[in-house]
Amino acid sequence: MIPTPSPILPPVPPVLPSLPAIPSSPTSSLLSRPSTLP
Repeated sequence: MIPTPSPILPPVPPVLPSLPAIPSSPTSSLLSRPSTLP
């Protein structure tokens, strides 16, 4: 049972670096657009 959660932890760290990559992508532009709108 212990070895099961182990593999789950590794995939978690890679997700964090993914967040900073989102702002660089055009996805952030879409979020910014609605924010600028009234």
